[in-house]
Amino acid sequence: AVACAIRNLTSKKTERIGVVVTGLTESNLLGAIIGAGVSTVPTAIRRKEVGRFSPKEIHFLRDDASQFSNVLQRAKAEAEAIALARELVNLPPRELYPETFAVVAQQ
Repeated sequence: AVACAIRNLTSKKTERIGVVVTGLTESNLLGAIIGAGVSTVPTAIRRKEVGRFSPKEIHFLRDDASQFSNVLQRAKAEAEAIALARELVNLPPRELYPETFAVVAQQ
């Protein structure tokens, strides 16, 4: 649900998005944050027109005072990995071959 809401919001230029999450377990919170991060990445890399805009900031607020910085770090890493995988899958074979893939993997 979080990813769908943010995806709709990113059809227009938006500086900041705030999300209030209540009653989520750590695992569900992780999924919500990953979904939010992935949903802001443009899916059609080769398109000329921009259909999705990434906000500069997405803020998550919890209903309790517990810290969830470890969840944020893991979600950021997973969202970046998913975005990279999507980008690599969409590259044509003449641009991504074993040698270039190895370079990307090392980075």
